[in-house]
Amino acid sequence: MPISGMSSYPFGYGLSYTTFRYTNGCIDFDGKNYIVKVDVSNSGTVAGKEVVQLYVALSDAKKLNQPKKILKAFSTTKLLNPGESETVTIKVAAEDLAFFDEESSAWVVSPGEYRFEIGASSQDIRATLKADVKGSERKVNDLLRPQQSINILKNK
Repeated sequence: MPISGMSSYPFGYGLSYTTFRYTNGCIDFDGKNYIVKVDVSNSGTVAGKEVVQLYVALSDAKKLNQPKKILKAFSTTKLLNPGESETVTIKVAAEDLAFFDEESSAWVVSPGEYRFEIGASSQDIRATLKADVKGSERKVNDLLRPQQSINILKNK
């Protein structure tokens, strides 16, 4: 709920004096990194820069008690004049898709289909790309494991 007299905006929201169009989104995997590319064009009437944001969404996030989507990376275009375009490339390491699983004391990449969402904010997604992700698990020491049971918050 917004504070009285204030508006709430989605994460990544920003104002610009111009508008941008996103086209030709694609995703590749080189064995270590997911490489996302998108063409960003200034479709407005004045020069400006755009912050391109990459969110990753796991298909079974709720079951795994993970957020619906997570900002994984972003990149800013150069100053684009009206009608000018730039191909923006964003890399995400496969291991950066991991979340920490307290039960197994491991960093886990859940296998399955992931959505790579490219946009200007968390609510202004311009392209959705899909990739099948191979699962992995990297065990770590559990030195910080609580000695008593604790209540863990769960997504609804």
